[in-house]
Amino acid sequence: MKGVDARNRKDGLKAHAFDASMKRCLPHGIPRSMAVGCSGGPDSMALTAHMQGWAEKKGVAMTAVIVDHGLRAESNKEARQVAAWLAERGVTAEILRWTGARPDRNVQAEARRIRYALIADWCMANHVPVLAVAHHVEDQAETFLLRLARGSGVYGLAAMPRASDLDTNGAVFPIRLIRPVLDVSKRDLRAILTAREWPWVEDPSNHDRSHARIRMRQLMAALAEEGLDAQRLANTAARMRRARASLEAACDQFFAESSTLNPLGFVTLDLEALRRAPDEIALRVLTSAVRGVAGRDYPVRLEKLEACIEALMSGVGEPVRTLGGCQLEAKRGVLSVFREVASVQDAAPAAPTLIWDRRFRLSIAGDLADLSVRKLGREGQKQAKAAFGKGAFDTVPAPARRSLPALWREDELIAVSGVQQKMMIGDQARFDNMEFLFRPGAQVLV
Repeated sequence: MKGVDARNRKDGLKAHAFDASMKRCLPHGIPRSMAVGCSGGPDSMALTAHMQGWAEKKGVAMTAVIVDHGLRAESNKEARQVAAWLAERGVTAEILRWTGARPDRNVQAEARRIRYALIADWCMANHVPVLAVAHHVEDQAETFLLRLARGSGVYGLAAMPRASDLDTNGAVFPIRLIRPVLDVSKRDLRAILTAREWPWVEDPSNHDRSHARIRMRQLMAALAEEGLDAQRLANTAARMRRARASLEAACDQFFAESSTLNPLGFVTLDLEALRRAPDEIALRVLTSAVRGVAGRDYPVRLEKLEACIEALMSGVGEPVRTLGGCQLEAKRGVLSVFREVASVQDAAPAAPTLIWDRRFRLSIAGDLADLSVRKLGREGQKQAKAAFGKGAFDTVPAPARRSLPALWREDELIAVSGVQQKMMIGDQARFDNMEFLFRPGAQVLV
């Protein structure tokens, strides 16, 4: 734990500047309720301090959401301490605890995924449409460097936007993720705590060099000596975001004019139009299609994407290839992007509403006891054909059939969705609806 640093009494972010930032984050109006992610570290505590005053002035009900990952022995004690500090200062706080298995690799990335999943569930349950997080200038610079090291293009180097939609696995209720202090330095955030005499927690993992982000953080001092300080890197990311906006507009136009989104969970692209498109647009269209069909959080690695596009443009190589959890098939001037059967989600317990394989929102009726949802697969296709005839799937392209969601009782097929919407073998349960969640231009940038 660390208390107040009394060396600097200057409040590093004035209220009017914070107001202006919030207006940019929320151009369409202020919601009645908001959440702020608060780990107890100096950055999130400073954001919470500013959010408290802003929310009171605007009449917004604000809750500080604290996530206890359970990754360190002291995390529970720290979460309770942070909640107590906030309560002393009149801030409503909620502690969310992770009870699943602890990640044993890619720990920071997995912790981040867990954190957002828990907060998203809480926001949806409590009808809170906006979540504020404390990413700042140095975070933006680190993200830029990490993506540069991975060989990212314009999209990746645009780093973090001021506002974006938070991925909620296709849930009906959208959550807006905002970063009100993205232009503020870490030093100025700490000055806020000093001026207001707020305490904070120091996380020892912030000095663990086994994490790539920490290594980038430690590298930045040397880069600053050569003129590549955090602000300059963040400014470069902002310029990349302007370029990205133009590319996204061109990609949206391509999808509107030269693609078809099939409700059975696949996308077709006009291959000749893709070949005529500028290279960067073709790359963006393909990565968006693959990410949407596969339900991925992040795009395919740029090197793999470039190799795939090069083969498609030249017409050389196999007409069928896999990429990012998808199967790509080029035939008769059309590029079809299907879900790769081997990558489909494992079985999930049946429920009246279900997001499955991060691609479909399913509505299921009937007695769902002892039933599960999993892909139709080869065996399911065989059972369905036996029940409904060999022509049951004539309207479904062969690569799309086996990845369709199906209801099972152990090894017995009960129903399959997407084919006439309600293909049932028995009368125990049925699919009422299946919605393909992919939307061109949708962003998952958290």
